[in-house]
Amino acid sequence: MVKLKVGIVGCGAIGSELVRAISSGRVLGAVVAGLADRAPEKAEALAGKTRPHCRVLNLKEIAQTCDLVIETAEIPAVPLIAKAVLAEKKDLLILSVGALITYPDLLPRFQRRGSRLYYPSGAVAGLDALKAAAIGGKVKRVCLTTRKPIAGLTGAPYFKKRKLDPRHLTKATKIFSGSARQAIKLFPQNINVAAAASLAGIGPDRTRVEIIADPRARLNTHTLEIEGQFGTIKTITENLPSPTNPKTSALAAASALALLNSLVQK
Repeated sequence: MVKLKVGIVGCGAIGSELVRAISSGRVLGAVVAGLADRAPEKAEALAGKTRPHCRVLNLKEIAQTCDLVIETAEIPAVPLIAKAVLAEKKDLLILSVGALITYPDLLPRFQRRGSRLYYPSGAVAGLDALKAAAIGGKVKRVCLTTRKPIAGLTGAPYFKKRKLDPRHLTKATKIFSGSARQAIKLFPQNINVAAAASLAGIGPDRTRVEIIADPRARLNTHTLEIEGQFGTIKTITENLPSPTNPKTSALAAASALALLNSLVQK
């Protein structure tokens, strides 16, 4: 059977999880054919653990070699990765979903080129129902409330801008209330679920986001509330943080694997 050749750009926590899953055969019909990272030594170390052993490539090479490129880097890296992928008329799956809000020209560029741009639902439930409700234009309100442990929020530009240290918080504190677009800008590595929810529904400016920093929390909890002419929907997703990256949920990598599985089965 001809397998889908997958290239992964970004060899951090999630990228490593995807490589391990694909290499162990959890995604039938796919093989890791190339790795790239801005720190080549990280890519080399991860490549040594793949079976069969894959190569470390630059962006141009990975786009030329692979059928599908998966981005697990960060939002600012997405345009450069997309440029390399589009030059070879290949497809791209991004996990930094906030890039679609930060760089709104990305999706139209792929459409014009005839390439596919995919993104997973991530660590929040209810997006299929939100998409269904939004098709009829009958969604009036979407609110995503995210409660995270302090470790899941440290390093966000929000705290640097306000000269705050979240480690000094002693009780659950609502630290942000605003649009999904604002949330993605201030918490680019922490709130990809807000981007996914806004894309599924009424857009990044009308989708409301509230973020609660909770020093006693052990889970990443996402509450999605949807109101419209169809009625109301409320989902609560309680995720264990990734054991290797507390800024993201363990379900994030699983969501990408589920999407990859659906692609190789087409």
